[in-house]
Amino acid sequence: MINILSGSPRQIEWAEQLREKMVAEMVRYVDTSLKAPAPGQEAAFAQRYETLAQLIRAKTDANWWIDNRMDAGVTLVKRLVSGR
Repeated sequence: MINILSGSPRQIEWAEQLREKMVAEMVRYVDTSLKAPAPGQEAAFAQRYETLAQLIRAKTDANWWIDNRMDAGVTLVKRLVSGR
C-alpha cells in the first residue's frame, strides 16, 4: 500500500500520477540492475525490494514527487536511499 500524499489538491493529483510512473521506473531499474539471487540468497534479494517499498511509502510529500519527476530510475533509487 502506498501512503496518501500531502499537499494542495492539485499537487496531490499530479504527484499521484507522477508517483505511479516513477515507481514503475524504479522497479524496472532494480529489476534490470540486480542479478537473480544465488541459491540461499532469496531473502536478501527480496529484502532489497521491501526496502525500496518502505522508502517509497515514506515519501508522502507531493512536492518530492513533483520536484524529482525528471529523474531516471537509478537517480530516484539513489535519492531514496540517501534520504534526499
